[in-house]
Amino acid sequence: MTTRQAPAALPPEIPEHSLRHALREQVSVIWALMMREVMTRFGRHKLGYLWVFLEPTIHIGVWFVIRLAIRAGGGAADMSPWLFLGTGVMPLITFMQMNSYVGGAISANGALLAFPPVKTLDTIAARFLLESGTLIVVAVVLFTGLVAFGVATWPDSLGTLALAGGGMALLGLGFGICKAIATAFFPVAGQLNVIVVRVLYLTSGIFFDPEKLPPDIQYWLSFNPCLHGVQLFRHGYSNLYVTNLADPWYLFSWALGLVALGLLLERITRHRMKDLP
Repeated sequence: MTTRQAPAALPPEIPEHSLRHALREQVSVIWALMMREVMTRFGRHKLGYLWVFLEPTIHIGVWFVIRLAIRAGGGAADMSPWLFLGTGVMPLITFMQMNSYVGGAISANGALLAFPPVKTLDTIAARFLLESGTLIVVAVVLFTGLVAFGVATWPDSLGTLALAGGGMALLGLGFGICKAIATAFFPVAGQLNVIVVRVLYLTSGIFFDPEKLPPDIQYWLSFNPCLHGVQLFRHGYSNLYVTNLADPWYLFSWALGLVALGLLLERITRHRMKDLP
């Protein structure tokens, strides 16, 4: 007498309202938004790919010419002028690009918020993740190019560079979330954001060495969180660059505080966001 084997058990279905199902749906939405952003930003023409690499190079070139015109001299410590400017521009570009890109997440994806699976934070997360990956590639290409041209050496501390870059990215994320929420209701907030970012740009020490300034000026500049990110990045690139103006706690306090403020604003305005024109 033959015995029948029991049919293989089917894998249990994931309940529709389980946490695992919700996380899977969330990841799918964010991934789809990222692919949409890639096609929107880079898919139509190759200039988008080129510009992300040209922008920091243009900043470095312009400030190099200005420093030559005013006879500002070389770099600092063992840094060439090109490396000194590069280690200032790259963390600032990280902050500025993250602020700008995340800050436009809601206005660029407003129509998608009409679909129930798409949330405001999904559009912000998609842009943050995409821009983070893009900026890492840009930084690797930029400094590899400087090394290849013989105007830079390889960095001394990748961990410190990652700490500084991560802090500046989070600072840009915090600024960007607050900008995205505020401009959705008050468009003038976008103009205020531009003014604040320009002030931070000019006082962050990307084209001058703040360590050589008088103590009184250093004190006032030290209130700028971007200055701490730039100085930390330079110290991470070269251990010979000694700085007293790099406080990671201050940088991350600003960054995490603004992210928390942005998330609070999003939570308060969530029920009104889909009703915006």
